Amino acid sequence: MVKSKWVYANKYNNEGHIVARKAQLVAKGFTQILGEDYDETYASVTRLESVRLVCVIAALLGLRLWQVDFVSAFLNSENTFEIYMEQPLGFDEGGDKVWLLLKTLYGMMQGAHDWAITLDCTYTEHGYYTSKADSQVRSYHKWSLTYL
Repeated sequence: MVKSKWVYANKYNNEGHIVARKAQLVAKGFTQILGEDYDETYASVTRLESVRLVCVIAALLGLRLWQVDFVSAFLNSENTFEIYMEQPLGFDEGGDKVWLLLKTLYGMMQGAHDWAITLDCTYTEHGYYTSKADSQVRSYHKWSLTYL
């Protein structure tokens, strides 16, 4: 069973006054047990050389590039294990109830790995293909035929 904690942050305006208070529930991943709560923590990243090469090719061929920054990425991936979490401090549903986590939380050991699997499946479904040189570089070809 995974434990959790609240992380609090204040957002300030230009004059230094608090304009928003935010709270985020994060998992204490160090309380997870290998083989019981997770089995894989690795998620690959793009090599800098690959990014440079893609930029050069795009510039030479006059192609358009774009990058994606996912907000709350880990919160959009499914758990690969059945994981239960204790109720966080200040949230009492009574008794010794625990929560079954359907999605990954920040701080979980397998969060990056689960997100990488989710992202890969989504890209594949939309017709992107993976580079043979770097598995994190993906491309999409949109072919159009014109008839004379």
